[in-house]
Amino acid sequence: MRRNKGNNLLYSDFIKQVINEVKPLDTVTLPTSQAIGYVVASDLRASKNVPERTEAFMDGYAVKAPVNSGDILNLMNQRIGLLGRGEAVLVRCGESIPEGANAVLPLEYAEVYGSLIKALSSILPGYGIRVKGQEVKAGETLVRKGSIISPEFAKAINDSGISMLEVYPRPKVAVLPTGDEFVKEGMPEVTGHIIVKLINLLGGEVRYLSPLPDDEVKIAGAIKRATRSYDLIIVVGGTGPSWKDKSWSSRRLVSDAKEAFRGIKVVPGRTTSMYYISGHPVVALPGFFTAAYVATIMVVAPLMFRLMGMAPKPALRPLRFARLINESIRNPGQELRVFFMKSQGLRDVILLKPVSQTYRVLLDSDSLTVLGGGSKVMEGNEVLLFSKYPSLI
Repeated sequence: MRRNKGNNLLYSDFIKQVINEVKPLDTVTLPTSQAIGYVVASDLRASKNVPERTEAFMDGYAVKAPVNSGDILNLMNQRIGLLGRGEAVLVRCGESIPEGANAVLPLEYAEVYGSLIKALSSILPGYGIRVKGQEVKAGETLVRKGSIISPEFAKAINDSGISMLEVYPRPKVAVLPTGDEFVKEGMPEVTGHIIVKLINLLGGEVRYLSPLPDDEVKIAGAIKRATRSYDLIIVVGGTGPSWKDKSWSSRRLVSDAKEAFRGIKVVPGRTTSMYYISGHPVVALPGFFTAAYVATIMVVAPLMFRLMGMAPKPALRPLRFARLINESIRNPGQELRVFFMKSQGLRDVILLKPVSQTYRVLLDSDSLTVLGGGSKVMEGNEVLLFSKYPSLI
């Protein structure tokens, strides 16, 4: 694996490593109604047309359109032969329409006088009906392998004759905060709880484990135990070079730990590190909240997506392009640099400058952008904005 100055890993090398080292979870089979939000393990093709026949889309009278307001129609009691112009047959929503009919006159558009009907509104051919295969055609690919089942697709999949789906399960994730201040001094631990919520948004089944002191033995033991029940372990805090930072050094007490990287070229979040225990990724996030937030989007998300059978990528959802005003952005280094942005009206956006040891940029921003090494966006140029909230769908 290629290394760079400072022993930090290039982000592109991290993605390659995830592809090579992390395997998708074993698939499970779920009823279609329970598979919303899961990733499918194979292409899904419709086994039948939806609808299977041309049918009424509302309660009313099947007619041969066009029908003009004021027309008088003969109400037919039985569907015998081809329906002709000036004739009508009562149909309910979902019923097939008689041969010759090409529209449905809704009940509210009709006045009935014995065996005669007066149309109260004009309708054209196709009104009030669904044509065979209009929604889904037999053999049509509805969802590709590696795609997420959204609510609307779940309905189409079920209606097209697919009642059970092979999907990748949601990764089981453990979040383990560390720090003497939370254990010995009784300070409230917040960052870990927020990381739990972010991972929930990414589709994970997360459990928050009790904070541990800055103790290599206790951290290593907790991580080793977590690998028995979880697919991914997130350690929060203790990733820096200080003698008190034990999250990284604790790996030495685990016999089968395999180093992935010590630091990554992502700013903020460069002290994020990772190793494997028996194939389970263990990610050490910085304790500083903004850095942990960014590292969850940039590092944790690709690992989760890979476990769920998707392409590993950061959880960056594009919002729009906006013109940069009052500032230019430059990234002369090799790292990926995340910048927090604030909209000024519908078109313009300004850069929020980070202040050391603060999360104010997260409070004030409504989006973010990412620049690779050597990139720059000059004042007046357009910049691509991403949502700062990770999401699976």
